Amino acid sequence: MTEIRVGSKSPLKIGLLTGILAIIVVLGIQFVLLRELSVFNTGLGLWVLAIEFVSTAALLLSLVFVGSFFSARIQRQSGSRTPWVVYYILLGLASFAAFTLGMNNGLTLDVKYSTYATKAGINFLNLQYLNGAVIWATLILTALFMLSDPRISMVTGSDGKNHFYMHSKLLGILRLLSKTNLL
Repeated sequence: MTEIRVGSKSPLKIGLLTGILAIIVVLGIQFVLLRELSVFNTGLGLWVLAIEFVSTAALLLSLVFVGSFFSARIQRQSGSRTPWVVYYILLGLASFAAFTLGMNNGLTLDVKYSTYATKAGINFLNLQYLNGAVIWATLILTALFMLSDPRISMVTGSDGKNHFYMHSKLLGILRLLSKTNLL
């Protein structure tokens, strides 16, 4: 009997393509549903969602590559299609688990976010609060903290006693500015 092959549709390629397609469908449906929640409509919420999707996709992709490789290898050695049945069952269960866990995590985050937002009356996840004043204030306070860097040194004074002096870059800059009449 002669077998006619059209293209090179090896079982490994078919397993990889169907696994990747399953991941895209699961994460796509999950993305559409989670974008309806208020927590994922903020900048920080989208980062949380992206990190969750990357970790889920990495786990599912590892299952797809390993499962397809072993299923194709076992089929080549034994001729049985049973490994592919096991692979597709495991892929379906893993996709269902990833979808369920992702939705559960998203709903939990939305409940916490909604509770905090209504009790405090402040949108904590919106980083543009007061036109970015919170971010600029944080950067300025960080710079001031880094410039303050106090150094304590012991110096023997003209009276022969040891005196402790605290030197600070910030205080030095303020002294310099006061001498130049800029302050």
